[in-house]
Amino acid sequence: MTTKVSKTSPKRQSPRVASWVYEVINPLLEIIPIEVSFLQRGNITFRFFNNTLEFIRSIENYLSPSARHIYRDFMKANADATKRLPDHDKLADTLKLAAQAAFIALSSNPEFVAKVNYTLAEYQSVQKKYPGGAYPEEKFQHLVAEHVVNRIESLPEHFTDFLFWTRYGKEFLKFRKGSEFDKVDNACYTLLEFDKALIDWLQEKSYKLCTQYDIPAAPTPFS
Repeated sequence: MTTKVSKTSPKRQSPRVASWVYEVINPLLEIIPIEVSFLQRGNITFRFFNNTLEFIRSIENYLSPSARHIYRDFMKANADATKRLPDHDKLADTLKLAAQAAFIALSSNPEFVAKVNYTLAEYQSVQKKYPGGAYPEEKFQHLVAEHVVNRIESLPEHFTDFLFWTRYGKEFLKFRKGSEFDKVDNACYTLLEFDKALIDWLQEKSYKLCTQYDIPAAPTPFS
């Protein structure tokens, strides 16, 4: 006897569809605008100590561990999601690789290294304090390069290098030029424009699913 596989669509008020909305779409609608806010400032949140982007991640890494299973189900069941969402991760990876290359190029620039050493010595002669916090002095040039890659114009006052960057930041940002940084900026802009369209798509997808399957847009005491 052959077992037949059911190909019926989810029913109205489907818990399965509700999980797509609550565990995948809604969290992404919360986090992608944050990603956009960083990209709009040109701050790609590159971190030299682990060579990656801190607040720009793959879609799955934005979700809770249990929601990742729901995400995979959502992708398999929705062809439009399968066509769109993987592009975010490809663009984010392109941005990460561009940032890594720009960081390496800047960190190995003798003029940049000499500038870091000179300004650090000048700063310490006045402030009598090392501004790099927990980072050892030999890593300070990497911290400065990270700020340049991230186009940091100002730092919060509680950062240990706040005064240093206030004094010298504009001088170091002048090093943010050349083909490596052009690639960073192009990758940043491309991901930013994709994210803007993605937010619109997620909102429309949520509305369609909620309407078609008669589920609330977010969990309620009555759902």
